[in-house]
Amino acid sequence: MVETKKKSSVKKTVDKSVKTTKKTDVKVQKKIAVKSKKTVTKVTSKATKKVDKKLVKKTETKKEIKINKKKTRVSDVNLWKISSIILVIVVLFLAVVIGLRFFNGSLSDNTFEDDLNKKVNDLNNPTNTITNTNNNDNTSTPTYELLIVEDSTCENCNVDYFADQIKANLIKDLVVTKIEYSSHEGQIVTSNLGIKIAPVFLFSKSIDLRDDWEKLENVLIPVNIANTDFYLLNPMVLESKILIEDVILLDSAVVIGNPDAKVTLVEFSDFECPVCAIMKGSPILFEGYKIQNPEFTEATIPKVFEKYIDTGLVKYVFYNFPIDRIHSSARKAHNAALCANEQEQFKAYSDILYSDRESWVGVNNTEEVLIEFAQTLDLSKSQFKECLTSQKYNTQIDKEIELALPYGVAGTPTYFVNKQVISGIVDFETFSAVIESELEKSNN
Repeated sequence: MVETKKKSSVKKTVDKSVKTTKKTDVKVQKKIAVKSKKTVTKVTSKATKKVDKKLVKKTETKKEIKINKKKTRVSDVNLWKISSIILVIVVLFLAVVIGLRFFNGSLSDNTFEDDLNKKVNDLNNPTNTITNTNNNDNTSTPTYELLIVEDSTCENCNVDYFADQIKANLIKDLVVTKIEYSSHEGQIVTSNLGIKIAPVFLFSKSIDLRDDWEKLENVLIPVNIANTDFYLLNPMVLESKILIEDVILLDSAVVIGNPDAKVTLVEFSDFECPVCAIMKGSPILFEGYKIQNPEFTEATIPKVFEKYIDTGLVKYVFYNFPIDRIHSSARKAHNAALCANEQEQFKAYSDILYSDRESWVGVNNTEEVLIEFAQTLDLSKSQFKECLTSQKYNTQIDKEIELALPYGVAGTPTYFVNKQVISGIVDFETFSAVIESELEKSNN
């Protein structure tokens, strides 16, 4: 029994010991597991941190590359913009320099690089001065310059004579330079002014500083070339001039005679103009003119029609140029003639306007008289009246006036025989000589 108890006691002790050992083992295992877990976590954390650092470095590197690329692109764009701006500035600078050189007189018939003997120093700078050596106080006086754009083939233009007359009678200290209209510089001047006639007389802006400016300003027209101010001598002042290109033939122009004729006579006219009426043979005006000028035996234009236009040698082109500011009835008359042209009676109607000028100029019933003229030609009264009342041709008339200005037309009558210019009252012999000259050229 005792042994049995002992055994039983020993067994219990052993069992307890085993349990205790198991518990201890479990605890140890748990501790080991926790430590292992912590170790793994630390290792993993360290590894993760290393990986993260590498990823961050890679990401930062990529970002830096992108930023650098963007910076490079931006710098490239900025560089392109800066280069473009510099290029534009250089081009503008060169243009200004060339313009200054041109208008300071570094002119030549071929290139800007050739210097003329005389430089037009004041053409670009109206305050340009020269020292008066006769004065002890070294005061300065303005330089007055004249640039002449000429056509050296024009035998009757007398450019040198005209320039000498200006120097002798108006501006004694005038410095004169001449260039050919066909030269590079000449084309710049004519194209900037829109002028299609030669010679062209351009005075420096400083001329308006003269004490006798009031004597000059009536014949000088202010113009601007390449942002520089000049004064253009009114082409109407010149007795002889020549076109540098043929007059444009508008679709609206009234054309009479052979359309294929080699010589064209263009007339810019005002039906109220008394000089035009004399050239057309208006009875009262022409007879009065003949008394003072007995060498005038017959009206010029009717004779020109008879000898040249009616025979098909010359084509006649009429352009409307009413001077509204001084001829209050002219525009109505021009509308009336164009209304008659609708019924193919322009020539007959315009002849009546000139021959019976006193009945419609400066009267209160101008429109009624113009309608009566249409009836004498058996024109449709209703059609003519409706046309005249509407003044439908005003736009065409304005376009023809605008066309005239580049050709130097500032007054009437002005005639062009091909490129030859005739203005004012001219006898038939003179007019005929010009036509014959052009006919001879056309046959060669």
